[in-house]
Amino acid sequence: MDSIDFSEPAWLINYYRFIGTTSLILNSFGVYLIIFKTGRLENFRYYLMFTQIACTLTDLLFTFLMQPIPLYPLFSFSTVGALPSYLNLSHQNLKIFRPSPFLLHYANWKAWLFVLLRSTKQSL
Repeated sequence: MDSIDFSEPAWLINYYRFIGTTSLILNSFGVYLIIFKTGRLENFRYYLMFTQIACTLTDLLFTFLMQPIPLYPLFSFSTVGALPSYLNLSHQNLKIFRPSPFLLHYANWKAWLFVLLRSTKQSL
């Protein structure tokens, strides 16, 4: 181990782009289903839509805008993509763009509470 290579792995960047394109197509299909094909979900579909949009934004951030590149054997990473390249933002500045885990947890908690209350109401 004479030297450590910190070059950008082309296979990982291509993998991010493939996964990002696939997830964008699937997330768009999920939004379509939530908007046009939900039947009697009433208010629950808004929680589903919020979760779907948060997942879509997270996927776009980590696969197109900011792609994390691990710097093995160090416990650190660097970023490549549109935001670090064109806007000269480092990965420390990009932490503000991610959706809050608290908001995602809150939306999922409310959705499960709605399902639980709805199922108990129907069983009565």
